[in-house]
Amino acid sequence: EVLISYLIIFEIGSKANLTDAAKHQLTKRRLKTMISQGWLALVEFENNALNTFNFLQYDTINPFMPVAYNFQAASQIVRSMARSYGQWQSMECRQMAAELRGLDLMSSGRVPLDTLYS
Repeated sequence: EVLISYLIIFEIGSKANLTDAAKHQLTKRRLKTMISQGWLALVEFENNALNTFNFLQYDTINPFMPVAYNFQAASQIVRSMARSYGQWQSMECRQMAAELRGLDLMSSGRVPLDTLYS
């Protein structure tokens, strides 16, 4: 939950309200119920970061106990997410560009507005 909160705040950027916890929780609940492509991609990014951290710590994690993360581990995961966020966002942009190119039937570099809204 903490990592998803971090990513939501990171996505919002400088407009994020860092003091209103109730509003943040409401935003998080709303995003979870929407189940949009963006939300699913964000959750996948968070899961990948967590799985990578767990893999790198495999020799110190007891596979028979639930994994608990201390502040240091959470900070390490967040740093890793921040470093790889640009690459992830770039991939998202490339996917969007490919989808838009698929809508350009005339190969003009333009997509009719009514095509976007249909």
